[in-house]
Amino acid sequence: MNRVRFLAFLAAVLTAVSACGCSGGKKNEYYSKSVSTEFGSLTVNLSYKTKSESGRKKAEDHSESELNEIFYQAVGAFERSAEFVSSNSTSSLLGEINSPVNAVFDCDDASLELLDGVCSLSEYTQGYFQPVCGALSALYSTNEHPTDDEVAAAVAHTGLEKIQVDSEANTVKKTDREATVDLYMMREGYALDGLIEYLESTSVSYGFAVLDGIAGVFGTRPRERSFDIGVYSDEEKGVSGYVRIKSGFVAVASEDVCPLLLNMTTGRPADSGLSRTVVTADSGWKAQALAQSFYAMSVDAAMKLYDDGKMNFEAAFIDMQGKITVTSKAMDALGETAFVTETSGEK
Repeated sequence: MNRVRFLAFLAAVLTAVSACGCSGGKKNEYYSKSVSTEFGSLTVNLSYKTKSESGRKKAEDHSESELNEIFYQAVGAFERSAEFVSSNSTSSLLGEINSPVNAVFDCDDASLELLDGVCSLSEYTQGYFQPVCGALSALYSTNEHPTDDEVAAAVAHTGLEKIQVDSEANTVKKTDREATVDLYMMREGYALDGLIEYLESTSVSYGFAVLDGIAGVFGTRPRERSFDIGVYSDEEKGVSGYVRIKSGFVAVASEDVCPLLLNMTTGRPADSGLSRTVVTADSGWKAQALAQSFYAMSVDAAMKLYDDGKMNFEAAFIDMQGKITVTSKAMDALGETAFVTETSGEK
């Protein structure tokens, strides 16, 4: 296995991106605005620079009012994406599936793509990521310390076998009327995907967005500089390290970020000896789902998935003693992703 071990600089929670600076000495590089969401505070940072178009005169920088409008449109995309994967939605397929019936439901293309994706990731993680887990999440929402019998009863209505996705017929069949789909393990990431996708369609050259525990970046910074996503240990110590990426998403799973971290294979709270996990991936929902899945796994099991090479991600696994195991490419500063410390000398 390819791995590197070193003492913790990521004994921390992902809370901000250190990518701020000045543009030409005239004004800040970014327009920045925050808004309260059901997941906590969402901060969006947009470059004033417009995308350059080949053969055309360089466009003027965006105005504050233009970026303000783009910000609110992006927040709208975020909210629509969050609603689309809400287990309680009355306007999406998940809300229909979660009604207490055995039935076959017609799927639109977007819903089918989502269900195919989450089922494939569940199989990839050997059930540590589990979309059909509503019985378990509902149990823990009302009882932090359920009995073995209560957990067993919930687990009986959990698992991919409770739904059958037919990609050819564009349908999903529910085989257990008490089973429900709950995508809480990746819902913030999916919402952030929607926001970043919208921003990529605008004239904004580059930027990033941050929720507590997950961040996404888009576009290309001048001179192809990386985005340095700051990892904080606490308010007093400040940034203790960075996750350095040029594109994609970073997610952290830890008890101080995630309200519910379960081992979906047992139905019990995750107890792998890890303090937190950090994952970078090309989509927010995959980064978040993998981070939470790996938190419940052993490091060896997670590293085996990485070494198999069937999915592109990089990760760091921080144990309770502060030791970190990281995937091989995560230490390569010349690659797309690099985990670096404040004192490493890398810029």
